[in-house]
Order: sequence, then C-alpha cells, then structure tokens
Amino acid sequence: MNKVYSNLGKLVTVDFLLNKWLKWTELSLLCEEALDFSKMTVLNKQYHYFKPQGETCIWLLSESHMAVHTYPENKFFALDVFTCGEEANPNKVVEHFIKNLDIRYYNVNNIM
Repeated sequence: MNKVYSNLGKLVTVDFLLNKWLKWTELSLLCEEALDFSKMTVLNKQYHYFKPQGETCIWLLSESHMAVHTYPENKFFALDVFTCGEEANPNKVVEHFIKNLDIRYYNVNNIM
C-alpha cells in the first residue's frame, strides 16, 4: 500500500526587530487584532511577565495556537502561529503585523 504524506497544518514563525518598542498592552492589542483580522477564534489566553522585562503569551485557538515571546531590551519579538485544516491562514496574522508595526527587520518562515 502506497501512502502519500499530507501535512495537516501550517506553521509560520516570524522574527520582528522594531524601530520603536511597544508597551505590552499595545502589542497584546495588536495580537488580538491580528487574530480577528485572520478570522481565527480565541479559546483561551495565557500570559507571563518575566522580571526584569519580557513577556510570553500563548493564545489557544480553535484552529490551534499563536505564541509571542518578547525581548524589549532588544526591541525584538518572536511570533509563531500554527493552524490546522485548510481554512485558517497564519500568514494573515503576519500580514496584519507587517502593516501595523514600525519594523526595522523581519524574517518569515513558512513551515508546512
């Protein structure tokens, strides 16, 4: 029997280096807007603040998850979005960030 592998999900990771750092409240709001823009459904959200600085937040989605890890001292954050199925498009989330941030550099990796 010949089985053909089919990827059941899409993973996008992005490194963002900003010209101007956002407060967590602003970045968190932008995350929520990006999920809304991409028509993903948030089921739950878990957040942790690291002393002296930095945050990690994970959104549990009907489609799977999104995670953000911040490094404010470097004006840097890492994003990963994983979706299952054909309908959700994690690149829509990335598109929203790119349109709404003052970015010095970014690198997108689509892992399918």
